[in-house]
Amino acid sequence: MLVEFAKLLKHEVLGELNQVNVHYLSSNLPNDAENHYYGLQNVVATLKGIAIFDRLDKEIKSHQDLTIECWKKRELENYFAFPQVLERFSEEIDTDTPLFQSQHVEKMKSCIEELIPPIALKDRKNAWWNDHKMSDDFLSPLFENYYKEIGSPKNLMYKGKYYELIRFLDVEDVDQEIKEKLDMIHGVIASAKVDGGSVKD
Repeated sequence: MLVEFAKLLKHEVLGELNQVNVHYLSSNLPNDAENHYYGLQNVVATLKGIAIFDRLDKEIKSHQDLTIECWKKRELENYFAFPQVLERFSEEIDTDTPLFQSQHVEKMKSCIEELIPPIALKDRKNAWWNDHKMSDDFLSPLFENYYKEIGSPKNLMYKGKYYELIRFLDVEDVDQEIKEKLDMIHGVIASAKVDGGSVKD
C-alpha cells in the first residue's frame, strides 16, 4: 500500500521501498517488532529500522535505531476506502460497454449505502471514517456483496489486493499523514546509508 501511495504522490522514497528489507508482522504489537529488530541487530550492529502499526491505544516509544510509529486512523485502509474510489474501481470491471459500466457503478453505490451509516455518507469528517475497521468490517462485506450483485461467481477483490484501490484516489485527497510517514521512511533509509548500514522497514 505504501508503494502505491508513493507512486501516486511521486514520492522520492518509491525506488527505495522496492529494495529495503521488509518484515510483515502477524500482530499489531510493537514488542514483536522490537524482538525481530534486535535479533537482526545482533548480526548487523549498524541496522536501522522503522515499524508502522495500525492505530494503538497506548503510548509508544521509539528507540535509538528503531523508529516506532502508528497510524492516527484505525488502519491504512481508512486512508483510501472512500465512495468515489470504489465507484471509480467499479467503472473498470471487465467491460467495455458503457451501459454495463453504468450498472456496475449503480450497484457499487447501492452496496456502499448498505454499509456506511447515512450520517457518515453525508460527512467525511464523521468519526466513522477514522475509527471503523475498514478492511474487515467494510471492504470485505462490500466486495462480497458487490460481486454477487454483478453476477460474478466469486469475489475478485480480496484483502491482499486492496492496495489496487489506491490508484483511484485523487492526489489532493491523500491525507497529509501518508506523506509524513513516507518522509519518515525515507529519512530512516537515508540515515542508514550515511552510517553504512542496512535497512529494515
